[in-house]
Amino acid sequence: MGLKYHVEIEVYVNDIASYLEDENPKLRERSANAIGRIEEQIKIL
Repeated sequence: MGLKYHVEIEVYVNDIASYLEDENPKLRERSANAIGRIEEQIKIL
């Protein structure tokens, strides 16, 4: 979804970023990875 529909994902970036400060380390790790993947795909486009 990130490659073809990156504009639609923008609305979720703030939600994903909010988990960067969560107490659960797994959620923090997953949100950091998700933002990194989104950033990489936007650079490619």
